[in-house]
Amino acid sequence: MKNPNYDAFIFDLGRVFVDFDHNISAKKIAALTGKDQKWLYDIFFESDLTKRFDEGKVSPKRFYAEMKKLTGLKISFQEFTPIWSDIFSEKKDVCEFAVCLKKDYRLVLMSNVNALQFERIKNNFPIISQMDVLILSYEVGAMKPDPKIYQAAIKAAKASPERIIYTDDRPELIEGGIKAGIKSSFVFKDLCGFKADLESVGIEIDDCVKV
Repeated sequence: MKNPNYDAFIFDLGRVFVDFDHNISAKKIAALTGKDQKWLYDIFFESDLTKRFDEGKVSPKRFYAEMKKLTGLKISFQEFTPIWSDIFSEKKDVCEFAVCLKKDYRLVLMSNVNALQFERIKNNFPIISQMDVLILSYEVGAMKPDPKIYQAAIKAAKASPERIIYTDDRPELIEGGIKAGIKSSFVFKDLCGFKADLESVGIEIDDCVKV
């Protein structure tokens, strides 16, 4: 049953609906280039280049070209794409629970993600099609915790911040949601914990998905 105090949910993607392991691609590139896997991990996922890619300020092919220069990689863009993007696995229980919530609430996905990886996710995980709106960093041009992306998600939710519930796996990103006015913001750890958080704000949990 819908709680009359809330109209929408804003969900993070990574560690909420899908798990991921950046070392999967770093290991493959290490095997192809002879470079140190930890060094590649840092270059891939902690660099300014990747941040700009996630913000949509670098195109996929430009990102690939820059990675070739940095790593000495000698494969085509078509070969690089699955290595970069095939690092995700579905959290089926959470996805099923979100589908239950969709009966009564508007669902918004807000994610720090780049175009190549999101294309992979969209084509392989049905939960994406269940979202009412997608707020993606590479389309918005800003990453959490930039206030710009929270405001875009709140607008997409078609609800005032106090009528939204937001969950994300990183405390500093939850803090960004609270600063944006979303007081019912919860750090996601697992489905059991999330259900307990919802019950704490008066959301009745349907029994269509068992913990």
